[in-house]
Amino acid sequence: MTRSGHASASTWVVFAAALLGRTVLVVTVSLLLWAALPASWAWTPTTVVSGSMAPKILPGDVVVAMPVHDREVTIGQVLLVEDPDHPEALLLHRLVARTPSGSLQLRGDANPTPDARTVEPEDVRGVGVLRVPLVGLPALWVREHDVGRLAAATLGLGGALVLSSRLGSPGGPEATRAVGHGRRRRRSVRAERARSVVFVGALAAVLAVVIVVDDAARAAFTATAANTGTRLATATFPCLQRAPFAHTYLTYRFDDAPGTSAADGSGNGRHGTLTSGVSLAPGTCRAGDSPSLLTGGVRGQVITDAAVDAPQIFAIETWFRTTTTTGGMLLGFGNLRSDQSTKYDRQLYLSDEGAVHFGAYNGTNIAISSAAGLNDGVWHLATATMDASGMRLYVDGEQVAASSNARAEVSTGWWRIGFDNLNGWPGNHTTFHFKGNLDNVAVYEDTLPAAAVQEHFAVGR
Repeated sequence: MTRSGHASASTWVVFAAALLGRTVLVVTVSLLLWAALPASWAWTPTTVVSGSMAPKILPGDVVVAMPVHDREVTIGQVLLVEDPDHPEALLLHRLVARTPSGSLQLRGDANPTPDARTVEPEDVRGVGVLRVPLVGLPALWVREHDVGRLAAATLGLGGALVLSSRLGSPGGPEATRAVGHGRRRRRSVRAERARSVVFVGALAAVLAVVIVVDDAARAAFTATAANTGTRLATATFPCLQRAPFAHTYLTYRFDDAPGTSAADGSGNGRHGTLTSGVSLAPGTCRAGDSPSLLTGGVRGQVITDAAVDAPQIFAIETWFRTTTTTGGMLLGFGNLRSDQSTKYDRQLYLSDEGAVHFGAYNGTNIAISSAAGLNDGVWHLATATMDASGMRLYVDGEQVAASSNARAEVSTGWWRIGFDNLNGWPGNHTTFHFKGNLDNVAVYEDTLPAAAVQEHFAVGR
């Protein structure tokens, strides 16, 4: 091939890459405008941050809500409302019923039961009319402090900008000069760069508008709606549709979309917060392979959102899987939301040797434990109960220890998962931070009989 042939092929490659880069930028800007412009006529673009409307309305999608009079909303519409469980937050769920008093009953398409709390008509912000897929992901990454994905997206757009600035005639400079003298001139490099700067500036401005006008909706996992045939109708996600066991006070199945929220699967609205250092591990619909909480053993935990009085009659349980030899807290009650509690008991924790302990404070630390070796990398179910007859500890559905102690410390605080103070408790625990996976964490407002514990183990994760 001649030198001019090599140059021609190279020029065509540059042209194709530049055209691709410009196409990416144009599509990105178009999506951003499509999501942001409705705000100019008082419609509300809202980024979905969790998965209760999955699989067709996903985290990172922007749903645009049109203002509507409360008397005009109808069953089956997707409504954007003020979240009754989280002040100053929004909720995006489908309207499934009206109560006799006129309140609105909502339900998320991917959830098994209606929301625990109804919504008043005056709290409706609008009805969903438009979905722009994934365009809100940058806003979601900002909320989650996901620097890695933000950096990758920035580099990708920067690369598209660099490529787009090379867009010119596929014939290259020689072909351009070959066309009549003075009748066609090559594009000015400076002019092309100036246009690229303006283009990227517009892109950044629109992206800022999307992030600023967005009131990130909490499409929380608190409820399931059947498809209604509406524009935003969504299929259900069968593997997530499990009714809570009897007397469930709260339960975290960790089937949420990646983020910082743990939805309460009991329907009671007792949601939790994931702190930095823990995350959601993916899973599938196959039996025993559902998503779970991943803890790193260094920092982070899940904490319930509201302080409550510690119960004297209760049951707690969690599935866990680990190979750690440094112990750590699985689930317990503490009087502080962060750092190490100064009052802490009703605790399930693991020793360095892989034994599960259940502790309660009644003037002194009282703990019962299982045999060692549960740090074998296999999923196990740990269940602890307390009532007037005493304390009981179960592993994989079978009772392994008991105590006649029937009292725990009187305190107000939060249920904490994955970390809290273990000072003074029996057993070796090198760290207070559990390292491994946790799933289907539950607190019950009553004790659990042995038959119920066996049932929970038989049902599995």
